[in-house]
Amino acid sequence: MGLLNMFGKSKEKKEGFEFPEKEDLDIPPAPPSVTEEPTELPSFPVKEEKVEVPEISPVDEAEDEAVQIVKEGLEERESLELAKPLYIKYKMYKAMLDEVSQIKIILKESEDTLTRLADFKDDEDKEFAKWRRELDDIQRKLIYADKVLFGK
Repeated sequence: MGLLNMFGKSKEKKEGFEFPEKEDLDIPPAPPSVTEEPTELPSFPVKEEKVEVPEISPVDEAEDEAVQIVKEGLEERESLELAKPLYIKYKMYKAMLDEVSQIKIILKESEDTLTRLADFKDDEDKEFAKWRRELDDIQRKLIYADKVLFGK
C-alpha cells in the first residue's frame, strides 16, 4: 500500500467516478469591480454628519459674558460715590495683569484644541465612509457569488 493509497488517492480511477474535462466545466465570469455600478442591490443608509463650527468661538462667548457681568456690576456701582480716590498697589496690579494674560493663553490653547478635535472628527467621518463603501462592495460581491453558486 503506497502513501497515496493511504489517503484515498491513487492513480487508478475509482469505480463509477470520472474527473470532468476542462472543457466540460462551466466557469462563471468574475464578479463586478468597485467601479462598475451594481444592478438591483440593496442600499444601506449612510449617516453623514457634518460638524458645524460656530461663528462665535468659545472665547468670544466667554468675553461677551464677562463684559455683560462687568456692565451689570458697573450699573450697581454707579449709585455709589467714593469718598476718596482708590489706589491699587503696583505689585497687585502687575499680578492681576499677569493672571489675565495667563487666562487668555489658556483660552487660546483651548480653542486650538477644539479646532483640532473638529479636524479629527472630520477625518474619522471620512474613514468611516470609506469603510462603508468597502463593506458595500464586499456585500455586492457576496450577493453575486450567492447568485452564481445557488442560482437566482
